[in-house]
Amino acid sequence: VYYSQTIAVTRDGVTGVKVVPNPNNGSFDVILVGYGESKAKFTLLNSLGQQVHSSESAGVSNAMNIQHLSSGIYYL
Repeated sequence: VYYSQTIAVTRDGVTGVKVVPNPNNGSFDVILVGYGESKAKFTLLNSLGQQVHSSESAGVSNAMNIQHLSSGIYYL
């Protein structure tokens, strides 16, 4: 069993992470709001909790393309 503490990312009541568009067809942007050029690591899990994608932020807006994965629900 893999456990990682999940922390809500907020600043002055504004959500610090946005995924647009949501829902999407496997191509989307992860936008870090209010944190400048802070680095983050993104991990995408399938419904079984298995890691299917991982990447590091490249700035405020981070394009992700997971169209090669099966349709379904994934957790970022």
